[in-house]
Amino acid sequence: MLSVFAALSLVQPSPVTDRTLNNEVTYVILADEAWRGRLERSLANVPGARAPNQREAESGMGYVGCVTTWRHNEAETASCVRARFPRGGVRPTVVLNTYGGDDPQGNRTISCIGPGGVGRTSLPAQALAADAERIRSCLTAASARDPGRPPGHVRVQFSDRFGAENVEQAKAIAASVFTVAIDHVGFPRGMAGSCLIQGRVAQSERGLPVTPGASIELSVPCGTASYTDDIRRVHMREMGRGMFARVYLSGLRNLLHIEPR
Repeated sequence: MLSVFAALSLVQPSPVTDRTLNNEVTYVILADEAWRGRLERSLANVPGARAPNQREAESGMGYVGCVTTWRHNEAETASCVRARFPRGGVRPTVVLNTYGGDDPQGNRTISCIGPGGVGRTSLPAQALAADAERIRSCLTAASARDPGRPPGHVRVQFSDRFGAENVEQAKAIAASVFTVAIDHVGFPRGMAGSCLIQGRVAQSERGLPVTPGASIELSVPCGTASYTDDIRRVHMREMGRGMFARVYLSGLRNLLHIEPR
């Protein structure tokens, strides 16, 4: 198992231009030292590539959790990364992820995750002259298509308790029900408190229409299995990053209930 900080080496991005693209692209590499160097050398041979502009430097740390959490699920990794792309009038980002594993022939799978989709290529263990062309094609596939509307964010009212007295009532009165892919869980210091869940909407099952991939943050009353007080709390043992949960919201977007899917 790879450690987040020891195994993922993050490259400050370099803008890359290509005749097939309407805009310059900022890239971020997620790789160990060996693969990072190899991809940097390949990108230097991509037509239009130039040196990093530090004024536009973007840290790749925002994408690390996506890889460590969803590395065995390519679709969720890509969705998680795209949900973290910067908003506003900045150049598009393409994240090159080298942690997709090796194919049966020993070639490393490279995913180029961009605003328009996901490009894929594979590189053999030894560097070849064709590396640059394969990477260029991967970048183009990720960024050349119409990105459409960004996934956005689902705003939920923060509270230290659920908006329904019991689970049955929560399910009966919920105006919106989502399936959420959990990217991060933050726990309170003590035996009970509010857990922070950060994730993305994978599916809207009822009510509010939400674009898949929209980010969501939840304050969840939680505690140890043995802890009891006058607040209904969730034991988080079965809900952690890399898992899915079903979320129930009121019409005012108060959290009514959350449970493993």
